[in-house]
Amino acid sequence: MMRTQLKRQIISILFFAGIALFAHAQVMITPQIPPTGLIKKDQLWNMVIVNNSETAYDIQLQVSMMDMKTGEKVLTGASRLISINKGARQLQMNDVSPVQYNYGSAAVLTDRASNGMLPVGSYQVCYTIIEQTTKNSLPATDECIPVEVAPLSPPLLNAPADNDTIATRSPLFQWIPPAPLSMFSNLNYEFVLVEVAKGQNVNDAIQKNTPIYYQSAIRNMFLAYPSSGKALEQGKIYAWQVIAKNGNSYAEKTESWAFTVKKDSIKIILDYEAYPAMSQGSNGTYYSCQGKIKFSYKNEINDSTLQVQFYKKGHEDAAPVFSKAIKVQRGQNYIDADIKEHRVFLEGEIYTMEAVNSKKEKWTLVFKYEPVKE
Repeated sequence: MMRTQLKRQIISILFFAGIALFAHAQVMITPQIPPTGLIKKDQLWNMVIVNNSETAYDIQLQVSMMDMKTGEKVLTGASRLISINKGARQLQMNDVSPVQYNYGSAAVLTDRASNGMLPVGSYQVCYTIIEQTTKNSLPATDECIPVEVAPLSPPLLNAPADNDTIATRSPLFQWIPPAPLSMFSNLNYEFVLVEVAKGQNVNDAIQKNTPIYYQSAIRNMFLAYPSSGKALEQGKIYAWQVIAKNGNSYAEKTESWAFTVKKDSIKIILDYEAYPAMSQGSNGTYYSCQGKIKFSYKNEINDSTLQVQFYKKGHEDAAPVFSKAIKVQRGQNYIDADIKEHRVFLEGEIYTMEAVNSKKEKWTLVFKYEPVKE
């Protein structure tokens, strides 16, 4: 007897739940957002609302956008009350304004204007229709769609030129950022360099070969191949590519370009075009210098001048053999300091170049002096 009553209760619950679901399904939503490309925030409200019932409803539209990679909610939005009669109705931003937004991640979405660009990335956009009843608000329908926000123009490689032959084993790689930049709140790059095997095309090499050099979280639009990296070999072909990211989210990548190291470039001794970086502390490495010393220095505290002093290696407590004031700008500096006219530098000697910035941080670079061979 009790089992029979329980069955009847379950059937009754399911029956009325089915009626409720059927009633709420009478109002449906079809989003009209491009699945990929350049997307503005106000385009989230482009949709068609269909009321299949004979009843007119006052509804509120709610939208939420979630980052597919991190699972983090980027934004939620709620419209004003809208009257929906029987049939289909096309809606846009003007029809739902004013909209109340809440932002889940200020780091991802910095452009909060109603017509601002959505940040680059992969998202799930979900819609809910809330029917305003006399008692409470009930969700009428939910609809979720994937959206891929991509820049209008991908990043472009600049130098070395495609299929170029270069005369240095430490090239300076340069590229052009994606556009528009307003889509990116945290633009950074990954750099990949691989060797191209015989009979292999450039794209296959990038996809399949183990990188001989990889760098992530690059903020600049250039990268100097480090002297500490694996030496590029003469006559070999190398392929490179740059990947743009918005924070940790993939944005777009460049084409793959190739270059060859000139066969006689080894005769250009001592990596004359390299810019080894000054560092805090010593790593036991020294570089060779021919006539002028080239180095890089990251000026993070906006000093205008860098006072550089040169000591014989192992005699850093003695008086410097030479001093030089060098003008610097904020950020990464690539500096050519001509020292060949100063007779204090002796062939084959190893020197420590030392700089102390305004924060009293000591930066050093060790090099072996080799005069220019006439």
